[in-house]
Amino acid sequence: MAEKKTKKAKAAKAEPKEVPAPPVQEVPAPPAQPEQPKQEPEQVKKEQKQVKEVKSAKPAVKPMTKAEMVAKIAEKLGLKQRQVSDFFNELAMLAVEELNRAGQFQIHGIGKLVKGIRKARTAVNPKTKETVNIPERAVLRFRFAKACKEAIK
Repeated sequence: MAEKKTKKAKAAKAEPKEVPAPPVQEVPAPPAQPEQPKQEPEQVKKEQKQVKEVKSAKPAVKPMTKAEMVAKIAEKLGLKQRQVSDFFNELAMLAVEELNRAGQFQIHGIGKLVKGIRKARTAVNPKTKETVNIPERAVLRFRFAKACKEAIK
């Protein structure tokens, strides 16, 4: 038995000892960009629109809303907001009536809204190469008054 023990002891001694490996220097990996989920086409369009807005040279200023305009004019003229709102609604209806009747609507000092006709034409669908008839239709154009143009410059 003594021989068996010695053989085992020799075998244990003969086995290579585990030598600790030198520390591995990890190279810092570039920061991983998080995976972006697939976006709906509407979201993509909104993001593209936001990028275009950022690229503009002028600071983004929101245009005045109808409610803000009504409140400002009502305060300045000492009228109720309801009266001023009714005035703008009547002005819009009058503009539509006048455009249908005479083809133009003028607000002195600001400009003229002019109704034009876009002629009928044929177009080609680029995907199917099929010709398509586009009917005649009415279009609106706004021509600024000279005083308004000079005031903006």
